[in-house]
Amino acid sequence: MEIKINGQILDASLEEEKTAYEVADALIKQFDPQEVIVSSIEINNRFYSLEDSELQGIQVDSIDSMNIELATKEELIINLLAECKEILRNIAKDLRENSFSHSLELGELFQWIVETVQTINNTALFNMVEVKLIVSTVQQIQSYLNSENKEPEKIDSLAGIILSLSKYFDAIQTKIASNFSVSKKELSEAIQNGKEVLPEISEAFQTGRDKEALEKINVVISLLELCCIYLKKNMDCFSKEERDDIDSLYEDMNILLTQIVDAFENGDMVLLGDLLEYELPDKLEDYSKIVLEK
Repeated sequence: MEIKINGQILDASLEEEKTAYEVADALIKQFDPQEVIVSSIEINNRFYSLEDSELQGIQVDSIDSMNIELATKEELIINLLAECKEILRNIAKDLRENSFSHSLELGELFQWIVETVQTINNTALFNMVEVKLIVSTVQQIQSYLNSENKEPEKIDSLAGIILSLSKYFDAIQTKIASNFSVSKKELSEAIQNGKEVLPEISEAFQTGRDKEALEKINVVISLLELCCIYLKKNMDCFSKEERDDIDSLYEDMNILLTQIVDAFENGDMVLLGDLLEYELPDKLEDYSKIVLEK
């Protein structure tokens, strides 16, 4: 039997492995599960996933060749993001060419996109706002596709909205590719900038300049993301005694980020104003004392 990893022949001999699953499992254990993921297993020109129950029934004696494709989590996520964008392009094209005749099939593709970005979000260091915006927009599109009030004259507008989602996938890819890194100096500068912007946002809300206020919300969202990133990336720098406070702080910042995004998304200007004027300044002060003054 010829065994390969990512197409490269492996100089290895079997020990007590009897099935394809046992062979794959033994080989994969040589790699750090935090760093790599099995993207596919090819046996005798047929592809399987590691979770495929059929692997347990494939006897070693029946295998001529086995190739295990490994990818880093970053590579896999970037490939999934690219696939999502390609699917969106195809959906927009199908709508323009076939109107709503394939609504059911398109709904299934949208559901795959939702599940994919939610899985990606679960592997991240914080709740990425782009994922929430993608999911919310897609669910609204799904609801429209399932309704009986679809209007063919709105297809171009709908296709445009679908294609515009690509910018969110690009933003996620940028964050993944940068490995979510931030220095203490960058964090300190971001917090200082955030403290300066908050009064401007509050004043804009209070004087009815909602549009101006909303345009600056991204500064706050980016700041909270950086705060969460820094804590997760530097957890080992804190003592065991400090870990409980850090865990609690991380949770608080993540919750606040979600609340702000929800209020922004729902157009709840009153709640958004309260969170920015009363909740966030206190949280930033606590954060600075625990993290920056350490």
